[in-house]
Amino acid sequence: MKTIAAILAYAAPLEPGFHIKIKNEPWMALVIEDIQELGPNGFPVISVCHYGEQNGDLVCDPEMLFERSMHETKLTPHYWCLGSA
Repeated sequence: MKTIAAILAYAAPLEPGFHIKIKNEPWMALVIEDIQELGPNGFPVISVCHYGEQNGDLVCDPEMLFERSMHETKLTPHYWCLGSA
């Protein structure tokens, strides 16, 4: 989570609905994006996932959702999915 928080701080200021894609061959691209939803504690949610291609479709593998505190760069995980890539 510290690395994701550092990436978000480096990319600041971030607009609502932001999308950050980091390519690091030979690994899958890392995507960090504001999904414009609120989490269980009422804070904005960001998605962090690797995207790969399977049968011609983009799939995330894995995906984690974090609530992002508005007053500090604090990320609280609340959802995790392995995906299917």
